[in-house]
Amino acid sequence: MSVVDNFQRLGFSDPRAREADRLSWEAEQALKSNDMVKARELYGRAAEIEEAIALNAYDEPIRVRSILAVNAATLWYKADEWDRVQRLVCPLLSEPDQFTDDARAELQDLLDQVIRR
Repeated sequence: MSVVDNFQRLGFSDPRAREADRLSWEAEQALKSNDMVKARELYGRAAEIEEAIALNAYDEPIRVRSILAVNAATLWYKADEWDRVQRLVCPLLSEPDQFTDDARAELQDLLDQVIRR
């Protein structure tokens, strides 16, 4: 089941999410083919979409916002865009009541990994 299918089960539907899901799948295929340049580019394109959705999801349930935020940050991480991870995650962590405890922990972990690089 795709991320988009899980979102739809939660009552969230944004057509851009299907495109991000497709790009992420293509990036995974590029990784399997050892095409790191293409994989990072595709992850970056998917991250741009996920970030745009995440930053405009304040009317969505906290679980959906949390999933979107973690997905976006993770995709930036996979794209090796460390500065984009930081620019996304730092402001999100300053709004702790907007995300689940698990999402905050995952976002903090990603940020810690970026800082250690």
